[in-house]
Amino acid sequence: MQFIKFTVLVLGLALLAGCATSTSGHKNPDYMNFLADKLAVVIVTSDQERGMTIEQEVLQELRARGIKAKGFTEYVPFNNVQQISGKVISAGYQYALVAGTQSSLSAVFSGTSRTVGAIQPTLGGARYSAVTTADRTYVSDTDVFAYILTADAQTTVWQGEGSRRSRGPVAVFDRDPDSDVLDRLIAEMESDGVIPVK
Repeated sequence: MQFIKFTVLVLGLALLAGCATSTSGHKNPDYMNFLADKLAVVIVTSDQERGMTIEQEVLQELRARGIKAKGFTEYVPFNNVQQISGKVISAGYQYALVAGTQSSLSAVFSGTSRTVGAIQPTLGGARYSAVTTADRTYVSDTDVFAYILTADAQTTVWQGEGSRRSRGPVAVFDRDPDSDVLDRLIAEMESDGVIPVK
């Protein structure tokens, strides 16, 4: 049993070793005394269904900090900033957390190959056959941006960006990297004093 636990731990660490996440953010100096107590949330991504899922996760994080938060991601497909701003303002929100994500997964060939061969018996003796395959590794890139804007989208109160780079097996099995990066950006908002501490 101990061996199984040890093996799972080693495999887990090996997978995580192929992953690097970084985030940074800063507050507008004109808003040094700003602390959000009410935020509209808008997630911009090419996958609308994924955007709605991320929105729910962000709303949960914000509400856990006592922030009155409401989602407006459903209006993103219309791709009209004035329309979204109008909805946010008419709902009584002065500030919006706007975040966007973009991810890609690709196979990168390492330039090396391997040949696996076998001898197969035939009626007249034997035949050698081989298959050559190129070595490849998987690479996953995720980029996330986040802004806290005035509802009219004219002023940036806080802005941040983050990325997650995964190589190898972790790139295939790395689930929800955009949510992980966004969670770290929310922690940056917290440390910059823009949102209350959880």
